[in-house]
Amino acid sequence: MTTSSRGSGQTEAVEPERDGYLREFADDLDGALNLVIRDLKTGGLSADEASRLVWQLAEWRFDWVSSEPAGLTALEVAEDAQERVIENYPEHNWPACPRHPSHPLWLAGQYPDRAWTCTTTGERIANLGRLGSAAE
Repeated sequence: MTTSSRGSGQTEAVEPERDGYLREFADDLDGALNLVIRDLKTGGLSADEASRLVWQLAEWRFDWVSSEPAGLTALEVAEDAQERVIENYPEHNWPACPRHPSHPLWLAGQYPDRAWTCTTTGERIANLGRLGSAAE
């Protein structure tokens, strides 16, 4: 299970990966976006801040994309949210790589298996929504 210290941006243990884990959110936009909110809270955002940011980014996405699986929307929103956090809080490498804290993890791989990944080693660290138990 992945754990994180709230606000530190540090990700610790590893969540076992599931093949196609985002398919279960194909028609569940609320559930898919809640994965992003959960991860954002590990970066120090309050539940309200994370929710506002995620829904704002999702609404902008709807202006450009008419239909896609909810899990894919959540991945795209997560990437946009990560860029916002890094731009607005330059001291954060959110989410920090547990192996190399000087750089953030990035979402890598193909839908529906894209996961937070170390860019140095290519190691999959956590599924979307599984960065830390502190976000629960």
